[in-house]
Amino acid sequence: MKLNKLFLFSLTALVLTACDNTPEDPTDPTPPPSGSQIICDGYSGAYILNEGGWGMNEARIDQLDFSSGTLLENQYVNANPSVVLALGDVANDLKLHNQRLYAVVNGSHKVEVMEASNLKRVGQIDISSPRSIAFTDTHAYVTSYVDGNNDNGSIVEFSLETLKVTRSVSVGQEPEGITIIDNTIFVANSGGLHAPNYSDEVWCLNVSDLSITNKIKVAPNLRFMSAAPDGSVWVTSQGNYYDVPSGLFRIKNGVVTSANVPCTGFTFADNKILYYASSWSYETNSNTINYGTIDNETMDCGPSFITDGSESNITTPYGVFAAGGLIIVTDAKSYTTSGAIHIYDASGKLIKQYSTGVLPNSIVFLPKNQ
Repeated sequence: MKLNKLFLFSLTALVLTACDNTPEDPTDPTPPPSGSQIICDGYSGAYILNEGGWGMNEARIDQLDFSSGTLLENQYVNANPSVVLALGDVANDLKLHNQRLYAVVNGSHKVEVMEASNLKRVGQIDISSPRSIAFTDTHAYVTSYVDGNNDNGSIVEFSLETLKVTRSVSVGQEPEGITIIDNTIFVANSGGLHAPNYSDEVWCLNVSDLSITNKIKVAPNLRFMSAAPDGSVWVTSQGNYYDVPSGLFRIKNGVVTSANVPCTGFTFADNKILYYASSWSYETNSNTINYGTIDNETMDCGPSFITDGSESNITTPYGVFAAGGLIIVTDAKSYTTSGAIHIYDASGKLIKQYSTGVLPNSIVFLPKNQ
C-alpha cells in the first residue's frame, strides 16, 4: 500500500494556473558562460538536491563552489563511495541545521544525515514515505504520507543527538510542507492521493505533547510551506487542476489571506516574496509559466523578479531560492533528463547557468563558516 501511494504520487504533475508578469522590454536572454567567481555575501557555495526519476535510484547532490564558479556533480557518492545504492531513490527535501545536512529521500523511506562541510555520512533515520523536514533545537520533524490513523499521514519526530525516532502523531491525508514557529508545528495536508477530495487544512500542533491545537481551512491540495521573518506562515495550494487555481496564502495570527496570484513555489528575499507558477490545466491541456513578486507586508503583487527577459532560458521552473544577493531558479526541463539551475543577481539579471541531475528541487546555501 505504501509503495502504491508513492507510485501514484510520482505520476502527479505540479499543475497550477498563472498570470503574466513578463517584462515589457526584455533584453538579450543569451546566457553568460559558467565558470569564474560568483559573489554571494556570506556564503561559500550551495548544494543542489536532485530528486531523480521514480524507481531509478538516481537522487544525487551536486555542489556549486562560488569562489571558482565550478559545479561538481554527484558529490554524495564521491564522499561516501561505500554506501550501497548511494543517496537513494526520489529525494524530496534538503535542509541545513547546526552544520549538518538532512536529505529526505521519499522512495528509499529514509532521512539521510551528512556533515555539511564535506557530505560525509553521519547516519540515517528510517521513515516510511517521508516528504519534508523542520527542526527545533533538539529534534527534527518529518511529514510522512503513511502511518497515521484511518489512512492518514503522520509527523515523525527524531532526536538530533541520537538520530532515533522518539514520537509520532497522526495528521491529515498526505501531509507535505512543515514549519515550526516557537512551540507550534504547522503542517500542510494535501490529500493529493484522494483526488478530487483534496485536503484544504493547515494543522497546528504543540511541540511539547504533539497535541493538535488548531485546524485552519486554507485551500485544496496544499504543498509548500515556509515561515516568514515576521512570524507569518506562507503556504501554496495546487488547486484541483480544473476550476480551482493554484494560489499562495499567508497565515498570520490565525487569519488566512490570499495573495491572489497563482503559485507553485516561492522564497523570501528582503521584504519581498519571489514566486513562480508552472501551471497545467486539464481543461485547456496547456501549461502556463510566469514569475512575480509580493510585498510581505502589504501583499501587493509586483512584476517578475527576472528583469532581463531571460525567462525563455527556463523550460520548467521547479524551485526558487535566494540568499546573499543571489536568486537561483531550478529547472526540471523534461522531468526525465538532466535539469539545470539559473542564477540571477539581486536585480534579476542572469549571471550563470549550469546543468544538474534529474529534477533539481532544493538548494541549500552553505555559510562561509561551515
